[in-house]
Amino acid sequence: MFSARKTCEDLFVQDGLRRSGHYLIDADGAEGPILPFRVHCIMGSTVEDVRTLVHHDSEQRIYVRSGVEGAYARPITYDVGWLQMRALIEVSQRCRQYVKWECSGVGAGFGYSDERPLSWWESVEGEPQFYWGGASENLTCACYPDCFSPDQRCNCDSNAEFHWLEDQGYITDKDKLPIRKALSSTEECDSSQNFLRCRTGHFVNISTKCLYGFDQFGFQAGCRDVSHLRGCENVVCPEDYVKCTRSYCIPSHFLCDGKWDCIGGEDEIQCNKYTCPGRYKCRNQSSCVALHQLCDGMRQCRHGDDEQLCDLKCPSACECRGHFVKCIEKNLVALPDDLSHLVRKLNFSFNRLDILKSNFSPFKRLGELILQYNGLTVLPSNKFIELKNLYLLDLRNNRIVQIETAAFAGLKNVRFLHLENNPILSEIKAGAFVGLNKLTFL
Repeated sequence: MFSARKTCEDLFVQDGLRRSGHYLIDADGAEGPILPFRVHCIMGSTVEDVRTLVHHDSEQRIYVRSGVEGAYARPITYDVGWLQMRALIEVSQRCRQYVKWECSGVGAGFGYSDERPLSWWESVEGEPQFYWGGASENLTCACYPDCFSPDQRCNCDSNAEFHWLEDQGYITDKDKLPIRKALSSTEECDSSQNFLRCRTGHFVNISTKCLYGFDQFGFQAGCRDVSHLRGCENVVCPEDYVKCTRSYCIPSHFLCDGKWDCIGGEDEIQCNKYTCPGRYKCRNQSSCVALHQLCDGMRQCRHGDDEQLCDLKCPSACECRGHFVKCIEKNLVALPDDLSHLVRKLNFSFNRLDILKSNFSPFKRLGELILQYNGLTVLPSNKFIELKNLYLLDLRNNRIVQIETAAFAGLKNVRFLHLENNPILSEIKAGAFVGLNKLTFL
């Protein structure tokens, strides 16, 4: 009567099997209480090369979003039971389990240098283990002491934005194997109002509720099963989002981007007439991006052009973030000579700008111009005539006395004109506001 062997090595030596495949083994022998089970045998040219594999449900890459407060736990489900696994480990001379963690960005690591590590795994007994595969000592990864950042114990603690790093290796302590669960973050969030529980049982930040979108890696923001997009019929969308009829909100740059994001595709209707003054229009498509989203590290345009030219030279008297330039409280009387013509938003408040000598013509892509507290007294004719993309002009808190004819000529896309707190304004000439065709707020 045939009896199953205890390991794949026994099949190689005693039965002469040389072909890799799935075979039945009986880890505690015919007399033991544990029933035979099937494993994957990798045969080699010698018995030393033979491997007995037990597969599980977490062998493929699993995406876990970083930067979201909350807890992520991944229980590992194996092809065989726990008793069978332990019996196989006990009868084997050596055992190992491979683990790999890929990461990008801030807060994507283990935090072994901190009092409470961010990520860990549980042993077969359910005990937290604070080291990673291949580590030679506790609270480290295999790279230590030569990790990507010399002051860190793991590559993934380097907080390297826009770089993919990894920590990987084998866990070889038989007493700890097999791994029961992998966990990330020390936050307890089951009862917190700051978190939303997905149907899968995972937690995401409540701020993603009813907001459709993707992160910089192309993964669904919020719940991977999109359960965060349910029950959104009456929700009011935040700034830079638009409402799908009786449904969730989509980013405004998803409008007319060539693919359906709302159910039924209403976001792709009448796109031949779609314009977006005051925002950045993506290259080779009709979708547009809010100015504050330029150079924010997230690609909103399909071709990524909203993240290009982000290293433009910044004038020494100013602060810059991408195409947003802020030159405030510098006592400047003129625009900087090296101010980029590609600037989209300019805050030039708290200076002494001589507007009569200022030339705004080169800044044709400007969407927002803020000139508060500059002591302006006169708004001359045709000064802004080339700013056809401008949608916001802020002239509050000045000393404007006179607004000349055609002072706002050319500003055909301005929707917001702020003139508040100019208490000595006494003369507005005829035709001063000619050209403000889209003005909705004054």
